[in-house]
Amino acid sequence: VLPRISVDCIRQAPLINWMQTFPTTEMREDHMDGYCVCRVLVHHSPVLNLQTFKVQPVSAPQGQSCPSDYADIMGAPLPNAVYLLMSKGILSSKLPSVLATKIWHDKSLPHVDTLEYRDVLKSELVDIRARALGLLAKRMHPSFAAQEIRCRSYFEHKQGQRGAPQRADESVRSLKVNCDDMLCWRFSERELEMEMRRQGATEVDFAFCLKWHKQQFETGGSLFHNLTKATQPAKPTQKHMLSALVHFMVLESLQYFSPEGDMTYQGDVLSDTPREFQEPILTAFQMLGFGVLDGEPYTAIDNRQFPAEINYPTPDNVDDQQRAQMLLCRLMGLVPMSLKNDMWNAEVDFDLAAFHSIVRILKRALRQLTEACLAGVLLPDMKGVMHLPNGFMSPLFSADKNSYVLPPFFLPRACMGIVVKFFLNHTPSARGFEADVKKQFPCCSNPVQDLHKAIRFWHEMKRCVDQMASNMPQWAEFAQDMHNASVLLQHRERELRLV
Repeated sequence: VLPRISVDCIRQAPLINWMQTFPTTEMREDHMDGYCVCRVLVHHSPVLNLQTFKVQPVSAPQGQSCPSDYADIMGAPLPNAVYLLMSKGILSSKLPSVLATKIWHDKSLPHVDTLEYRDVLKSELVDIRARALGLLAKRMHPSFAAQEIRCRSYFEHKQGQRGAPQRADESVRSLKVNCDDMLCWRFSERELEMEMRRQGATEVDFAFCLKWHKQQFETGGSLFHNLTKATQPAKPTQKHMLSALVHFMVLESLQYFSPEGDMTYQGDVLSDTPREFQEPILTAFQMLGFGVLDGEPYTAIDNRQFPAEINYPTPDNVDDQQRAQMLLCRLMGLVPMSLKNDMWNAEVDFDLAAFHSIVRILKRALRQLTEACLAGVLLPDMKGVMHLPNGFMSPLFSADKNSYVLPPFFLPRACMGIVVKFFLNHTPSARGFEADVKKQFPCCSNPVQDLHKAIRFWHEMKRCVDQMASNMPQWAEFAQDMHNASVLLQHRERELRLV
């Protein structure tokens, strides 16, 4: 009876009484703003009218008028084609909502909050996000392309929120939508089929596109000639054409091609990478460019210390052995593991949780960029949607995990890095390493096979880095770090008989 009385009391209490319980005026205003927004969304939520095929407030048929500041909540109306792509799951809601509201809000907290994570969020992702917004805005009203997007995140004051004042000591972060012209990727279906036969390829991926560009550059082919001469890109007539267009646009947006159409040396290195490792190596290259892929411990925020119970090292007390181990676990942790349909019932690792917090926001940005490239191709001619098979950005729809049409950029888990750490610190027992690792990680389908795959990835990444370092001195230090870590890896392989 008592709980029911309490609920009735809460329901019947005047709102003003509850408002007086907030300790500060800012909290009270924030609550009122959220209450008003929620009320508007309940009464005037936007829906798709199946008779007129227009998006309108649900209250429109009843003749109810919306609040005068309705646009401040919902943002500007978008083209119907954008809503169609969203309804089909081709385009996620993030980019359209940012263009509509002019606010990019990073609300999600990382598993481990570090200075490196915040630096990537505030600075390093700006170019990728600006390009993604520009690819979408170019297919919409010119007013969207001229916007300046206000940025705020979980650790900043509520800048950009309706009615929220700006502090005197605070500068508002913003990004400018990047609508710069791109290269004109123009080719025919016949030319694509001929190139697939030449390479012996059955699917289009990053390496295929880079090799094609390289061959066309060396022979003066039409693909390279059209980059700066043609005015209209190719119109896809089948899924491989659509895939090639998107892959080329993603690579260009990540600066694997110069504005004149030449391939960068980094693209030449990636062109020799096996399909199964292309996405992890591209992710690693981006992290190296951001300066967040190494064996150094992460930095706590505002000189606050991480919990003492985890015994996390600091830059002053970490040794070379620890650096090598952290680099191995982080880099090899970019390779996904095959897991059973069960919860992760093994240990977790603080350093890998911090590392994968950064990987997650980067991969989310890369996936948004891929979606924007796809939308940029489809919006001028929506017939291209017919060329997209089910699960076009998901390898889970096929028995072959590498048979996706577009790069999925799946958000990763730290499982592989944790298994690698167990491998590096394991003391051999009478049962043998394979039995020990299966007992330690029962939720993993085949941990030894996945570990062999991660080791192959390490060697492939080392080949790429060594090749980059031979022509670019700034890569020499990381190449030496990988060499030192490889000594530890090879020692453990021999000791546990995994060679």
